[in-house]
Amino acid sequence: MGGPEDIDGAIGAAHEAAAADAAAEEAAPQTGTDQSACANCGQALAGRYCSSCGQLADTFHRPLWSLIADGIDSLFSLEGRFFRTVPPLLFRPGRVTHAYLSGARARYMAPFRLFLFVSVIFFVVIFAAAGNIPISRPPPSDEAIAELETSQSGDEEESTLAFSDRFKCALRGALLPDDMAPATCSALAASGNQDVEVDTSGALLDLPHAWRVRLVAQLEAALDDPDAWFAAMRRWAPRLVFFLFPLYALLLALTHFWRRDVFVYDHVVVSLHFHTFLFILLLASLGLSLVLPVPIIVAAGAIWSNYALYRTLRLVYADSRFGAATRLAILDVAYLFLLAIASLTLVALGVAFV
Repeated sequence: MGGPEDIDGAIGAAHEAAAADAAAEEAAPQTGTDQSACANCGQALAGRYCSSCGQLADTFHRPLWSLIADGIDSLFSLEGRFFRTVPPLLFRPGRVTHAYLSGARARYMAPFRLFLFVSVIFFVVIFAAAGNIPISRPPPSDEAIAELETSQSGDEEESTLAFSDRFKCALRGALLPDDMAPATCSALAASGNQDVEVDTSGALLDLPHAWRVRLVAQLEAALDDPDAWFAAMRRWAPRLVFFLFPLYALLLALTHFWRRDVFVYDHVVVSLHFHTFLFILLLASLGLSLVLPVPIIVAAGAIWSNYALYRTLRLVYADSRFGAATRLAILDVAYLFLLAIASLTLVALGVAFV
């Protein structure tokens, strides 16, 4: 039997061997396989991802429960990033964008993925809420029937038509003045009950006749079936939103055109985060409208959204107070103009695809 020195030496050697094994196990890729080299490029592995090509050193040829556990882990990881991103995005404006552009990206959701996720929720909630609002022509009330009977002169052809019918007749007269009017429109004009006018200022009359016929037909279809018109606008609304954030990024670039240290990518991230903020704010406002007066919610939303943009300009672009306030006013006016154009475009697309 060896002496105490031999025993101490053996114990020390055992400790060193155990420490070496633990270090090797920690450095090895935790993938459920014994890979020592990347299966894609052959580079020696020093972790879960290849340092050369970036491929995950993992295999999916393993038990189902192991794959399910990995999926649950990824889900909770995504959920964690979501809740680390949304609250500061809403309550500490500009901080998330500034941190993300400064390089702290792993803890936050990617801007486009977050924008896409929140926009889907936004449109689902908005259209579900709007679906509870009747937009079809309601049946006439007793008062309306009584008023119609009073306005009748005894001749059924000269009875007052519904507003939509009078509007369609006025539309035909304005866009198709040389075409023969339907019998109801002729009778309406002869009775003097046509109190609706459509003024096109002659601009649309320069269009080819076939185009004007098609336009009248589409407008009449929209008036006859408002539900189909709304459904067409609902299909096009999400698509138009995807044109807004790059246009807003362009506005940000134009208001900082002299900044050589700010790139298009930065403007796109700012625009994505700001639109995500607006969607969340609108969803919160919709919920608060159930318990608070709408004017208060609208005023608070306008103030907070402008403050959020102001703080973003200050933090991300390092604008001065005066510069941030000036650019805020310019961006507000320009964006309202874009929203007006987008709204008119949405209405026109709804008519075109009703």
